[in-house]
Amino acid sequence: MDVTETGPIAFGNGRFALRKALGTSPTGGVFLADDRKTHQQCAVKLLDISSTSEETSARFLAEARVLQEVDHPHVVHAWAHGQEDGFVWYAMEQLPASLRDHAKRKGPMPAALATAAAMQVLSGLDAVHRKGLIHRDVKLTNVLVSREGVVRIADFGVAHHPRGTVSFETHPGQGFGTPGYGAPEQWDGSRPVGPAADVFATGVLLYRLMTGRRPDRLHMAHYRRELLDGLPEPIKGVLITATQVELESRYPTARTMAESLADARNAITRTDEATAWVQRLEDPTSVEGAGWDALTAWFQR
Repeated sequence: MDVTETGPIAFGNGRFALRKALGTSPTGGVFLADDRKTHQQCAVKLLDISSTSEETSARFLAEARVLQEVDHPHVVHAWAHGQEDGFVWYAMEQLPASLRDHAKRKGPMPAALATAAAMQVLSGLDAVHRKGLIHRDVKLTNVLVSREGVVRIADFGVAHHPRGTVSFETHPGQGFGTPGYGAPEQWDGSRPVGPAADVFATGVLLYRLMTGRRPDRLHMAHYRRELLDGLPEPIKGVLITATQVELESRYPTARTMAESLADARNAITRTDEATAWVQRLEDPTSVEGAGWDALTAWFQR
């Protein structure tokens, strides 16, 4: 679909005018669009029904519903979806860059800033998990950053939904996720996939932010401490627990990881800000937590 040659293409009964492609694939893409109702720019994600399976289309629409229903400052928001002209589509806020874009351009993030970014991811995941959802593909490219420097989780295309809420199911051994980020239970099919799988991926994400190194062997860090060389000692303990192979040894929830990470951040910044960060899990509109301004400045530079 080349909107640059044909002119704007409308979806949503003419509400959304697609202007240019932000990223395309053989089955669809994401397009910069004008919302003629709100007079704001947004992004419209499209999927060509004829080029995909029935399950893929169902997952796409389920993703749209998640982004509309989970109203949280650290989760990307969508406000309309539908099916027309052989496509399923949804409209969402247009965010300029991902964590990967920032990391690629600026290199490793200082630990104090990386932990602040990870705390925002964990806050969003806590809200997602309360809805009974498991993201299953948390990684740098699936965490976007707003123009104001706020971190938001995106791309719920392979999320696990509560039984009975969608028309498809994930069967044991049907792996979803990204190698290196995906928890062991996402691949071996021997154990249920729950919030701890997203905890594992968040540990990998934090490691990637701070080091820029590939995370392929991070799950062995509990007995190969050299994998964590150069990182602050308090953060090493959080990473080791977050990326344990055995579920019983890993943080069970985003909240428990966030609590430990807040304490570790206190230790490396020599501040007393843990309470403010953990409070955001209960009320994301509460006090923002120290370090917020510094993180925003890093994203905006």
